[in-house]
Amino acid sequence: MNKLVSSSSPVERFPDPRKVRGDAPLTIDTDLSVAALIEAYRLGFYPKPESALDQVTWWCPDPRTVLFLNEFKPSRSLRKSVKNRNYSVTLNQAFGRVIQHCAERLPPRKFSFAVPDNLMEQRKLDWLLDYHKAGHLKVDFQEGVMTLECDTREQSYEIFGSLPTWISQEIIDAYQELHRHGHAHSVETWHNGNLIGGLYGVSLGRMFFGESMFSLKSDASKVALYHLTHHLRQSGFELIDCQEPTPLLFSLGAREISRNSYLDILERSVNLSSSSSVWLDWSTH
Repeated sequence: MNKLVSSSSPVERFPDPRKVRGDAPLTIDTDLSVAALIEAYRLGFYPKPESALDQVTWWCPDPRTVLFLNEFKPSRSLRKSVKNRNYSVTLNQAFGRVIQHCAERLPPRKFSFAVPDNLMEQRKLDWLLDYHKAGHLKVDFQEGVMTLECDTREQSYEIFGSLPTWISQEIIDAYQELHRHGHAHSVETWHNGNLIGGLYGVSLGRMFFGESMFSLKSDASKVALYHLTHHLRQSGFELIDCQEPTPLLFSLGAREISRNSYLDILERSVNLSSSSSVWLDWSTH
């Protein structure tokens, strides 16, 4: 990995990603202003806070994970979810709520921990037995270890709440400001009036940079992505920058390309004009 470079100069903030070797991060900087974020995305960088450094690292990985819109491959189950589940999808209706949910990771479906010896501490776990008696949680004690298991991660979220992610409050504040300036957007999935999934990202020209997604019910985030890919393809976009690989993205058709190939597409796409109607509010219902 290249040595990190710290700079507060707008001109020198980011190195030329074509002239460096290895993977990211390539630089560190605390500036998360709208101008800095736009400059970063145009050059191929995106930020992640590093609590150990108390600064923000800027990444431009090689290879880069992208989803070419004409290669999007929704599974049969996803197509059924789009068609049969009573989900509705909107654009830019709840950006703040979407990014907040993305900052809160779903807990695992099953996990274990040592049981406290102190009786008073033990009593603090009695509330778990209420869920166990109601059939919502399997509780098992073996050799001083308690194992908790829910039927789904969504159910685990309802009982235990969320886990923190790299999306810090400073990231939330920065991207909400970027949203107010018309560069950051959200796609929301709803069911019976409740927000159950979605994603957010940044758009410049005809390039969409996906940042994060969340799902509280089956396929909710993937349904949002399904409608976004269709919308962007109709609007003349070529791909979604997925930044980093995940099994979910690969299952939907994403693949890795070299950093230089990505930068070639980026340079072309961000300089293409897009219709002013691309990011106007829309809904599937």
